[in-house]
Amino acid sequence: MNWDMDGLTNGDKLGILFSIGCWTAALDYDCIGEHFVNALDGGGVAYIGNSRYGWGSPGNPGYGYSDIFDNKFFEALFVDSLVNIGTALASSKAYYTPLAGYGNVYRWCEYQLNLLGDPEMPVWTDTPMEVAVAFPDSIPLGEFQLYINVLSADGSPVEGAMVTFSGADYERDITNPSGEVVLSLSTQSPGWAYITTTGMNLLPHEDSVLIYEDGAHLSLYSHYTDGELNPGDTANLFCIVKNYGGTASDLREVELTTDDTLTSVIDGTDTIPQIPPSGTDTLGFGIVISENAANGHIIRFSLVAPPKAGLLPSCIGEFAEMVKTPILTLTDVHKDGPVTPGDSGVVFLTLENAGYGMAGDVTIGVSSVDDLLQFIQSGAHIDSITPGSSVTVSFEFAVTFDCPTPHLAPCVLDFGPVDTFFVAIGCPGISDDFEGDNTWYSSGNWHIDEDRSHSPSRSFYCGDSLIREYGVNVCDSLVSPLFCIDENSTLSFWHWFNMAGLEDLDPGCDGLYIGVIDSSEFHLLDFIGSGGALDSMYNSCPFWHRSTYDLSFIPAGRVVKILFKFISNNSRCGEGWYIDDVSVQPTYLAVEEEEPEFVLFQNFPNPFNTKTVIGYRLSVFGERSPATLSIYDVSGREVRVFEHLACETSPIIWDGRDDKGKLVPGGVYFYRLEAGRSNDTKKLIILR
Repeated sequence: MNWDMDGLTNGDKLGILFSIGCWTAALDYDCIGEHFVNALDGGGVAYIGNSRYGWGSPGNPGYGYSDIFDNKFFEALFVDSLVNIGTALASSKAYYTPLAGYGNVYRWCEYQLNLLGDPEMPVWTDTPMEVAVAFPDSIPLGEFQLYINVLSADGSPVEGAMVTFSGADYERDITNPSGEVVLSLSTQSPGWAYITTTGMNLLPHEDSVLIYEDGAHLSLYSHYTDGELNPGDTANLFCIVKNYGGTASDLREVELTTDDTLTSVIDGTDTIPQIPPSGTDTLGFGIVISENAANGHIIRFSLVAPPKAGLLPSCIGEFAEMVKTPILTLTDVHKDGPVTPGDSGVVFLTLENAGYGMAGDVTIGVSSVDDLLQFIQSGAHIDSITPGSSVTVSFEFAVTFDCPTPHLAPCVLDFGPVDTFFVAIGCPGISDDFEGDNTWYSSGNWHIDEDRSHSPSRSFYCGDSLIREYGVNVCDSLVSPLFCIDENSTLSFWHWFNMAGLEDLDPGCDGLYIGVIDSSEFHLLDFIGSGGALDSMYNSCPFWHRSTYDLSFIPAGRVVKILFKFISNNSRCGEGWYIDDVSVQPTYLAVEEEEPEFVLFQNFPNPFNTKTVIGYRLSVFGERSPATLSIYDVSGREVRVFEHLACETSPIIWDGRDDKGKLVPGGVYFYRLEAGRSNDTKKLIILR
């Protein structure tokens, strides 16, 4: 009741409420939803509900029309990370738009499901946590590189936080996996500026920094290493220090320190000479990384000037470096088509690099531990797999004529780590248009019918052919013959249906269960039921509609059956259900005859100091166009050209030198790949 909402006392712990009930968000009445968001002592920040009827499914919780919109909304929030409440609701509606093309219950829900609240509001999907934000107490006037580190309560880095610098000037950026962000400032006047940190499931953090204009000011400008930091490495770490002040700095000795238990500083002191205003100096240090440091381990360093006669100790900068290793996993296995005894085929294996480090010179070996399948090609080589990317390799195989069916041939993939996979042989799935001999089991009113069909002339119909209506209290099943399922399979079928709506106090409802029988286990895929007290036209699909269901959760080689079970209550009846063109088939990958002329990847690492890898992929099929990669400075001057590039994947390693072998200055550069009439350009940064 409305007064129940008025009496809520949620204080400052305000939530959102999604209701599948009727009339709860009827904007043209005094509705419950408005009382929820307007409760004086704390109701909620947003309400999603129906301006008219909500549609449940008696006896089938979770499968009513309003239920499925509810499910999709929270899936958008928690799975798809669409955290703005309006975007999540719009996404749930967009998913069912293809089914709402005419006046039915889907369309009803699309139009009368409404949000009372700010559609741009982000929703916390976990307990919000406090953060600690580290940065200098004061900064000099003018240009300045401000290093800011965002940490959780346990000291771990916070990635993806938005850090904003505001005052007379405004800058913002997102923290990287090390929890670090660098803001390039150009302040115009002294005084106080504000630093605000926000993010998904973070409590906002606000602080201030003083901008001053007198004296010298040494601060960290940039930092880099002589390569990726890997477990067990001994590496050189370089820090560029800049004088942002208006006077020359004094000669100072500086120390590099860390509290990290997996890192040792072995050459931790250097000297900063007198640096003029806006001048820089590069300092070098040595560090050792423990073998026990894992991928993604964050090492925090401090660059400190100890006290000196007449000078107080000062922190020149705090920054972080990350230990990076490649982590390769086999994530997907597909074939190019069904395989039977005596056949040959191609299997596609996808390797993903889930680590932060570059995987280089990856050698792959594949073998069968089954005499019934042999690989024609047993090895492959990948030059590099960048972090967060994946590469698919293919291997041709042959199957013996005496291989039994169905059969799963175990195989081994060695790519550094070793993993196993199976190639399914003689798993044809099922495909039936009901035009030939019937091999399906049916009970009750399910039968082959010629009144309606999607393909030529026949379909399965659940209902009385004489009166075109199903009966009351039916529970009729249509079951496929047994078949062997392949990997990554999908169930698809076409159906046309008409059901009666629910009357007041009707027990149960009319509808169709769709599922898979796997041995003795039943997997319910869906229930499509009648809606509320509307005319039957709103509980129908007055044209043939194709539905699909993912069966990849069922391992290849299993023998299964498809079940369609139609039920009705003891009230009104409709025409019934028609099903046609049922298919269970895997997703095959075709052997491509053509590829794009090129793909240009982002260089890695970026920024870099000594060398970087520029990856690309060129077509290996048909007539090849000449390909050239050129590097330009910000003025558009060409500094380096790589011509007559090789096909396939063959990355370029650039050492930061021009065509004459001279090191180019630090700064921003652009690299451009041209092949035929196509081209692409990306940006890279050199630190000196």
